[in-house]
Amino acid sequence: MKHLFLLRHADAIRDNETTDKERIISDKGISEIQLLAEELKSVTNFQCDLVLCSSATRTTQTWKELSKCGSYNFPVEYKDNLYNPTLKNFITTLKEVNDDVSSILVISHNPTISEFANYITGNPGTISFDTANIACFNLLVKSWSKIGDSSATLKWILPKK
Repeated sequence: MKHLFLLRHADAIRDNETTDKERIISDKGISEIQLLAEELKSVTNFQCDLVLCSSATRTTQTWKELSKCGSYNFPVEYKDNLYNPTLKNFITTLKEVNDDVSSILVISHNPTISEFANYITGNPGTISFDTANIACFNLLVKSWSKIGDSSATLKWILPKK
């Protein structure tokens, strides 16, 4: 069975001096990641074969902070097409993953990450990601190329509310 983890980036600072893509995570964002790392340790043996991370500064910082707090050392690919992607681009990125990979963590942005989660579970509007939320899905398909509507079930979302 394939597993997919979706993570929305941590809280980021908004200012008029940087572009949206260059926004950095805030102190609140660092706290969110630290809390998330603790919850991941207590709830599950979090492992993945590959991290696909948006190339935006706030997503790369989210991954670096989470990997430091959780002592994770997973292979990572930074993807421009995961920065504020369309649903179609998000799906295409995952469909291109080699089937030797059994679990993936994708770090990206709303609204697409929430839209994609609802699409793969077949439950429109039921899953919404706050900053630094991570969700685990069990895929009902054996190939990443087969991801589509109602092709996964939600296992859990952290942090718990």
